[in-house]
Amino acid sequence: MKRENQICSSCGSPVQDGDIHFDHIIPFSKGGSSDESNVRLLCDSCNLKKSNRFEAEHLVTSFVEHTNEHLDISFLEVLLDLGVFAQKYRSENKRFPAAAEISAEFNDGTVGIFEEMMARTLLDFEEFFKNGKPEEMTRAQMKALKTRWGFVDGELHSLADVADETEEDLAALVILERTLLARAGWYVKEDKFTRRKWAKK
Repeated sequence: MKRENQICSSCGSPVQDGDIHFDHIIPFSKGGSSDESNVRLLCDSCNLKKSNRFEAEHLVTSFVEHTNEHLDISFLEVLLDLGVFAQKYRSENKRFPAAAEISAEFNDGTVGIFEEMMARTLLDFEEFFKNGKPEEMTRAQMKALKTRWGFVDGELHSLADVADETEEDLAALVILERTLLARAGWYVKEDKFTRRKWAKK
């Protein structure tokens, strides 16, 4: 409890004395030990919602993700700013902005690899949300992410607001959104600090 500062490792909320749960990070059933390094503090709510799909949620499934340098959480802010601009542009022009239009909005108009990748990311997101939900998501989680990125009403929303509105688990949405970015080729760091900051974006 002292190590975690009585803060839930999953959602980042303060944990009341009567709501304390100690959780095996690698489940005991999967061979996890009861050593201090494999135990974390959870609140009552997060412990009850914890998934038993440890491998899908926590292990590296892609060689590319394992070898690429991971981005700081500040990159999410860049993508969110792009998303706001892109959804506004789409409502006015019936399409997402191309690399030149992205550069004109955020830079000096010069198109480079970064602008090309950002334009490609918008198209990847559009394709992802048009297709059926992936196996690792529920329909409700897919709708929550669609709402978050403006593919429902053309407006971006904070992840916390979407979680409240849809009654979805915020920590699970953070994991799924990180997976969405990875599908588009953007690998963001995975640690407790990043998850806490991500949940506030």
